[in-house]
Amino acid sequence: MNYYESNDYAVIKAGILDYVTKIVEDIGLFPVTNQSELLKAMQTFSYGILFIGLVFNILLIIFVIISVLLIYSLLMITTETKTFDTGVMRLLGLTSKGFVAMVLIQAIMFVVPSIMMAYLSSYPCLYLIYKKLDLWQEGVSIVPGAVATLEAIGIGLFIPILSAIIPIQRALGKTLSESLNTARSTLSGTFVVIEDKAARMVPFLVFGILCVLAGITIYIVLPQALLAENASLILQIFFLILIGMILGLALLAANLRGFIEIFVTYLLLFWEKKSIRALIKKNLVAHKHTNKLTSIIYALTLGCVIFLCVALNLVIEITEGGSSSDQTYKFADIVLTTSYGGFYPGNLDRVLKANQLVIRDFGYMPQNL
Repeated sequence: MNYYESNDYAVIKAGILDYVTKIVEDIGLFPVTNQSELLKAMQTFSYGILFIGLVFNILLIIFVIISVLLIYSLLMITTETKTFDTGVMRLLGLTSKGFVAMVLIQAIMFVVPSIMMAYLSSYPCLYLIYKKLDLWQEGVSIVPGAVATLEAIGIGLFIPILSAIIPIQRALGKTLSESLNTARSTLSGTFVVIEDKAARMVPFLVFGILCVLAGITIYIVLPQALLAENASLILQIFFLILIGMILGLALLAANLRGFIEIFVTYLLLFWEKKSIRALIKKNLVAHKHTNKLTSIIYALTLGCVIFLCVALNLVIEITEGGSSSDQTYKFADIVLTTSYGGFYPGNLDRVLKANQLVIRDFGYMPQNL
């Protein structure tokens, strides 16, 4: 079973062929031949399995981005509404490290219930999946492995830590007098920032590095993958390009938000007075930063749902196309045959005894009379 745990068909094939080759060498190279019906069946569905793995990786990336934006918006609302409380705590001796620890604990508390619920819900989900695939009677455990548990906890802790960076910087960037000033409004429709040209070079460097990596991937790595017929690498590159398109369309929707808000205001409130429409537009301008974040989250969520529906339909078509073939897979996993009227059973008994911990069951097929 260990050979079939990998998601890559090439790795599975290499492990199975190495295992079968050892058995054939012990029996005798001539005239014994081998064939693996299960491996042939997996080759038919290998592209579908690869496609499913890439789909889940993309969904994981998109869900992480959406979760980061959601927790970021919650932390920003919390830090802005509790600016005065934070100023009072700083006045009483709260240090910067203590404030950072307080925000991080608050961010982690957002994800702790979700991690616990996800881990508990994995048991019935795995049970239903294994029961649907007729694997429940094969001794497969529904308990998530140690690697899967550590990955889930790591991603669950990485999301709030990443989400808390900007709220912490915004809160610590305010002076004590600004935090204690309750007369000033926290909402501002327009920000004017004056800074030195050489003050912020890191974002430009990061953007330049990403553009260089994208160019290398498209113009160097992709042609090499096409020449080598590496389907896994080709699909990964195309899916990375697809992620970039989804993010780009989300940013485009966020930039067109202002025009859409004005259009919807005139469309739905055409019967209102001009002063009411002007008041609504001013409120929209005052809240444009939060509305922009909401539009990005909504666009990513909608794109994720559409992508999931399309990808699942493609996977179903691939699976149905592979299962509609004329081949039947009712044989054993490994079949050893000979074209010289059979072979001496004593040689096979020696191999069976040496691998009795690995071989579950075996049987003999007589020659045609």
